[in-house]
Amino acid sequence: MRLRSLTMILALTLLLAATAGRAYAAAAPPRDARVAVSYQQKKHVDDHEESRVAVQLIVAGIAAGVVVGIGSGAYLLRRKLGLVAPPPAQGSGGHH
Repeated sequence: MRLRSLTMILALTLLLAATAGRAYAAAAPPRDARVAVSYQQKKHVDDHEESRVAVQLIVAGIAAGVVVGIGSGAYLLRRKLGLVAPPPAQGSGGHH
């Protein structure tokens, strides 16, 4: 069961890495010299600096929410399947 979980996590990680590579390749400027020069000339004018920060903060918040959500869901699923050790039993004769 543990091997299956690790395999699923590895497959998901590889899928996300491949998708991110494609997205980076799509965002990269073309290799044609004429287009590259025009791309560099347009690059110095940036009217959207404030909106970029807002988008980055939103994406970071969504990523944190996804990580917490998936982590909590995985923990609850493991607990429901009995894969998480129960809390230690409280002794009735101990000091309180």
